[in-house]
Amino acid sequence: MAMDEDAVTQRVQELLTRGREAARNERRDEARQYLQAAVDIDPENAEAWLWLAGVMDDPYEAKYCLERVLEIDPLNERARRGLAWVEQQIAEMEAEPVSPAEEAGFSSIESQLRAQLRTEHEDRPGTGLLTDSALETSTGFNVREFLASPDAPYRIATLVLLGFLALGLVLMMLLTLGIIDPVTIA
Repeated sequence: MAMDEDAVTQRVQELLTRGREAARNERRDEARQYLQAAVDIDPENAEAWLWLAGVMDDPYEAKYCLERVLEIDPLNERARRGLAWVEQQIAEMEAEPVSPAEEAGFSSIESQLRAQLRTEHEDRPGTGLLTDSALETSTGFNVREFLASPDAPYRIATLVLLGFLALGLVLMMLLTLGIIDPVTIA
């Protein structure tokens, strides 16, 4: 059993060494992979969490890593200083004006572009083929909202399947009533 623990410790140290080397050579993605693997194997390795925080692009992820370091080693001064700096970056970032796409919670580039186009069309009413009035039916159903929902592909697929089902039912009724002959279908 001691051999297994030694092998695990050795593997974590190897991953940590490779992660530090990659970070020092500005290969952040590679460093992140090594360091993430190290903390996956040994979640109590404060040094691996500290280095992982340093290669994170997202300040919220860096904050999480530094908080993990302080859970493991509450007296770690580097983690305290790093956490204070990251929290300052987050505060400044949150104080910046938010674009309409970010405000709407869009994260993908496509969603941001759609939001930008929508904003441009709102600034110039009546432009474009699909104005809001053209997209809203008399029942209050808004096509734009329907297509913008996260589950729109599933809704569209369901509508297509229901359409095929309705077509099949109509054909069956026409066959049953003798209005169409099965030979004429082929």
